[in-house]
Amino acid sequence: MTDQRIVHLEIKRGSITETGRFTGYASTFDGPPDEVGDIILKGAFSKALQHHERSKTTPAMLWGHDLSEPV
Repeated sequence: MTDQRIVHLEIKRGSITETGRFTGYASTFDGPPDEVGDIILKGAFSKALQHHERSKTTPAMLWGHDLSEPV
């Protein structure tokens, strides 16, 4: 059985290759509200990114903020 979920993505900036590799921003700062009304302020992720830099890790990319569904 294949997964037949409908996918809704909000593309802010980025690029995608023919193989599906992509680059872009998870969030952009001080822009218009997203589809649920959120506006991300500059510095919002500074503490978390500093932690990842010190730990030599990268932030997780999750489908719908669900820890059981990494992208």
